[in-house]
Amino acid sequence: MLFCPHCQRQNPDDAGFCAFCGYTLTPLPEATERKTTASTPGKATVATGQSAISHAEAAEERIPNIGIVPLPTPTSTQTVPGAPGTTQINLPASAPGTPGTPGTFSAATGKVAQGSMGKTASGFLQTAAGKVIVGAIVAAVVVTAAVRAAPLLTKDTKGSQGASNVQQVHIKPTPRLTEKVPPTETSCPPTGQARPMVSAYLAQGKSDNLVYVDSSSGAPVLKRYDVKTQQTSTVITLPQSLVSHPQVSGNGQWVLFTSTPGNPLAGYDQQPKNVPTKVQMVRLDGQGLQTLYCSNPNNSLSNMVVSPDNSHIAFSEEHLNFDGQTLTDDAHLNILDTRHGSLYDAYPVHINGGGTFPAPLAWVDNTRLAVTIDDVQVASPVPPDGIYLMDMMQKRVYSSTDQLQKIPGADTPFDWSDAFSPDGKTLYTSQCPSGQYGIGGNGVSDIEAHPLTNGQSRTILSSGSQQSTPDMLITSIMAVTNTNIIFTTAPASPAGGPGGTNPNQKAGTWSVNLDGTGLKQLSPSQGSGFGQDKPASSWQAVSRDAQWYASMASQATTSTSSIQITSTQDGATPIKLATISNLNNGNPLVFLAGWTQM
Repeated sequence: MLFCPHCQRQNPDDAGFCAFCGYTLTPLPEATERKTTASTPGKATVATGQSAISHAEAAEERIPNIGIVPLPTPTSTQTVPGAPGTTQINLPASAPGTPGTPGTFSAATGKVAQGSMGKTASGFLQTAAGKVIVGAIVAAVVVTAAVRAAPLLTKDTKGSQGASNVQQVHIKPTPRLTEKVPPTETSCPPTGQARPMVSAYLAQGKSDNLVYVDSSSGAPVLKRYDVKTQQTSTVITLPQSLVSHPQVSGNGQWVLFTSTPGNPLAGYDQQPKNVPTKVQMVRLDGQGLQTLYCSNPNNSLSNMVVSPDNSHIAFSEEHLNFDGQTLTDDAHLNILDTRHGSLYDAYPVHINGGGTFPAPLAWVDNTRLAVTIDDVQVASPVPPDGIYLMDMMQKRVYSSTDQLQKIPGADTPFDWSDAFSPDGKTLYTSQCPSGQYGIGGNGVSDIEAHPLTNGQSRTILSSGSQQSTPDMLITSIMAVTNTNIIFTTAPASPAGGPGGTNPNQKAGTWSVNLDGTGLKQLSPSQGSGFGQDKPASSWQAVSRDAQWYASMASQATTSTSSIQITSTQDGATPIKLATISNLNNGNPLVFLAGWTQM
């Protein structure tokens, strides 16, 4: 049976026009024949990549599969002969508005008896001319649709040997543009409260940029240096402030820091007293300066570290009091949730006459905070003893180190420096060998790896253990990358600390592979001292692509210091930035904030 695509009624197999509405019928028998026979010359095809679809097949696929629609019971008594006992249904004329004998449908035979118009049309379509006309109409419709659809489906290109290759058309996504930061607040929130972070997206590039603070002019200036263009840009100037603890956020779009009213070039006695310390942040294009928290005016704020996703800030807040005989300390380990502006004290402790409390070291991931146990004494020459993990997801208030997860092996005295692997699974420490402790010894130290779970500590580098490994006092592990460890060394003094002149002890910046092989000196030391503070993140000292590292270089002969950028690959000629004169007022004038890409 043939279905009319216009009125969706059945017609005889040999009909060319619909007996109900006069619409041209699609010749299904021919389409089926063309589909099942091999392609021959003269039958047009539509090329789609490496396959082809015949016009008749394409036309057939567009014809909907329409079921038989029940027709109403006829009122006319005009019938055609049929099987005995079957219902006879009258059909309208072959074409509306034209004379002719109506056709009738027999339920018993399933066929329509043609009227005069239907017979005439059917007879014409059985002729060669009728078939040619109908075939030409169908071919024209299919070819037109195929020509319009083909460019949308494929893009054909000819290979060197004439083969047809299909290339997929990829729609390039529109790059996200920098968004304007909504209005922010720089004043202090109410005492004991915090504000949520006001954030907006910053579009970035792929060039390594070092972010640092330069206070040598008397006003702290947050700057960034582009290694590729060798240009320095000012992010923001913070007059009448003492800036410290700068850190670039995990996404490289923001820098966080603490600020206190004061003059960087003045001594301690000339600084304002009983003023709050602000926890602030600004986007690296200078927009969005905001204050998230202010300490109690009588408290000090230190050890600030930021989680990789920028969602939490941990810092110590202390109120120290020394009456000449007894030291008391009300210490707090504050956790600030930047998403909601909430604040809670994870480890409150009151110390009377000496004691210990945990200080933030670094975020292992977005939920676990590593802390060191500081010894609060009037004079404490011993570095922190022990490194622990705190689970911040529970928002639990701790009261004892027994409630914390201790990292095994990282608890020997004189643990000079620590850094976590980029995946947060291993802690690397530089410490004196067991039993030596650095006091009165030869001042050598090792680098050890301590898995946080399911593993034993192992020694990566042992100073002086063999001829190829010189004696070293490892002053700072600057960073741990996916392949190596970058650290600084200095000659040891007779007391075990840095500052010695032993020619057998090599000073400078070094690199060693994670398995202890490939030790090489990247640059010689230009002074003595413990170097920069412990890095709060892997990108504070080393660029995001691990191609560059930044350090502080001192020149004793000229009493100057400068930021130095050096290649991690070969220690090539370093780039010096922000050369300043050393002051004796106790205020550092230059801080490394970390690396980003712009």
